[in-house]
Amino acid sequence: MTPSDAPAPLVSVVIPTFNYARFVTEAVDSVLAQTYPSLEVVVVDDGSTDDTREVLARYSDRIRYIYQPNAGLPAARNTGIKAARGEFIGLLDSDDIFHPRKFELQMRYMLAHPEVGMLATDNFTGQSPCWEDPPADPAVEPVPVEAIVTRSRFGVCGVVIRRECFEEVGLFDESLRSAEDREMWIRLAARFPVMKLQAKTFWYRPHAGSMSRAAAKMEHYEFQALDRAFTLPTLRDRWWLERRARSVAAFSAGLRYRDAGMHGTALHRIIRSLWLWPLPHPHEDAKPFARTKLLFLAPFRLIAGLARPSP
Repeated sequence: MTPSDAPAPLVSVVIPTFNYARFVTEAVDSVLAQTYPSLEVVVVDDGSTDDTREVLARYSDRIRYIYQPNAGLPAARNTGIKAARGEFIGLLDSDDIFHPRKFELQMRYMLAHPEVGMLATDNFTGQSPCWEDPPADPAVEPVPVEAIVTRSRFGVCGVVIRRECFEEVGLFDESLRSAEDREMWIRLAARFPVMKLQAKTFWYRPHAGSMSRAAAKMEHYEFQALDRAFTLPTLRDRWWLERRARSVAAFSAGLRYRDAGMHGTALHRIIRSLWLWPLPHPHEDAKPFARTKLLFLAPFRLIAGLARPSP
């Protein structure tokens, strides 16, 4: 991984948490179980009112525990990054967990490719982790800024980032209470090469408390993130890319509203998506004409919802 006479560079894993005492120890344990030898764990307690402090006390000097008054997820991540000592930063949500070989695989690539600013991976989903051993030498693909601005390509827990990248582009935007990770990836990809390993190295835990369930909040902040993205010199005046990105965002919002049973709002967003970009876009790669089909079905779902008796 590194020359035998050189120590492995330190990776700081930042775990922000808020009232997740029931999950956070699994997250910490998954970092401590890594096969990569040089790690520090920085847990930022963002004003928890449950027993988070008490359950983390058993780790003693194996983690760094930082408490702050509640300021939101982006602010908690920033606190951890500023406190981190490592040359590389990993991020882990406190309700998710890492595969034991995550940083072994990622750091092997990062050390061999010093020009790469961020390396991402895929994730497992499901009600419980079902680990598949990652390939010994996973394929790698570039992720240009145009790909990130039109579609979210990877989760926050899948990345490892060189500290110098944060020093160059800044920290997470604390005014964004959702989509702050994608806004950060856009800034990073506009300045540094971003790559993605074709390997699943973390488990995303789906549950009722997941932030991605809040359709209106996600939509609001996703469009704010796009507003910021298209002020960057790399993206400014690329009107066709902006329309395509906003079309994808409107379609994604439509799907979330549909899943929430808000069929009238879903119909509006699908129409807007087609108006912004009538040609196929990335969300339709696997399902051609998905928006057209949803546009056709949405009025029937709306009528069925209106006809359903109130509980």
